[in-house]
Amino acid sequence: NLQGVPGLEPRHASLTATILAGIIVSLASSIWILVPTIIMSFQTERTKSLVTVAVAVTLFGFFLVVGVRTKSSETFLATATYAAILVVFLASSGSTNN
Repeated sequence: NLQGVPGLEPRHASLTATILAGIIVSLASSIWILVPTIIMSFQTERTKSLVTVAVAVTLFGFFLVVGVRTKSSETFLATATYAAILVVFLASSGSTNN
């Protein structure tokens, strides 16, 4: 951490790096929502959809901790929000108990 060191300015990301990071985050966000949603839309059984939600939420939380290195409070909040989105889709999809 070089902040506060006399004579050294804080580093700023280049415009290219900022745009590239934004594109990667946008694509990753889309994939994290779309893949489980698509899987659940083809499954008619509630149990399979619940397993899909459980696996997706677990992988999402693991990705945040390992890949993004978020704080535990941020990981909890993001994972709970992600789970809520998937559960709302599951409830509105009208899955049967087959």
